[in-house]
Amino acid sequence: MPTMDGYTFILEKSNDPVLAKVPVVVLSAIAKTEPLFIRHGVKDYLLKPLAPQELLDKIQAVLAS
Repeated sequence: MPTMDGYTFILEKSNDPVLAKVPVVVLSAIAKTEPLFIRHGVKDYLLKPLAPQELLDKIQAVLAS
């Protein structure tokens, strides 16, 4: 992301009452950061590389919940 990393985005998002309600699915190449993101309310965490269908399935599951 051009102006901040994903973790900073999640922290900033949680400070905005409207954005805090928007579910987030993280797509990353770094497995060890998953617990950190999950603690801050990320709905799902996917590791690269992944099949496009896997991403679509996760997004559909989050939107359905």
